[in-house]
Parts: sequence; C-alpha cells; structure tokens
Amino acid sequence: MSTNSPPRGLDVEIFGRDTTFEYSEHWISYALVSMRVVMGWVLLQGGLTELTTYLDANPENSRTAAGFLVHAIPEGNPLTGFFASVAGNPSPTSSSRGA
Repeated sequence: MSTNSPPRGLDVEIFGRDTTFEYSEHWISYALVSMRVVMGWVLLQGGLTELTTYLDANPENSRTAAGFLVHAIPEGNPLTGFFASVAGNPSPTSSSRGA
C-alpha cells in the first residue's frame, strides 16, 4: 500500500481559455495548514495589541474607528447622524492617526 497519491488534475475554463491544473493533495494540505497558522498568528497579534492598548488606558495610544465613522460617510446618507453618534466625540489625535 503506497502512501503517495498520484497528482490530481483539474480542467477549468478561465477567461475563455481551457486550463489544466495538476496538484498534489499533500501539498494542498500543507499550504492550507500553513495559511491557517499564519492568519491565526496575525489575528492573535492584532488582538493582543488591541488588548494591551485598551488596558493601558492612555488616550494617546488608543485607536478607534471614530475618525472613519465621522468623516468617511458621504453627505446625504440617511445614516450620517447615526454613525456620528456612534463615533461620539473623537479626539483630534485619534482621527488623524491613520494618515
């Protein structure tokens, strides 16, 4: 009994052209596991950064979506007032932080 499976193929039409892909199930599995580990690390690092800046309680280090909620909604949008109320009263440092 062999542990190596033969490469599989996929016949598709992309942009009007017939294309054939050959792939190995083992390498697809390795790639998916690697991508999940990398994405997990990125999201964990971002979450820990947000948590530490929240626990720091220093307004200079806080990052909020207030600048986006106040300035990114076009005039005439029926939800402009709602988004402005959700944003609260953003400090000048938090709205200019992403620039």
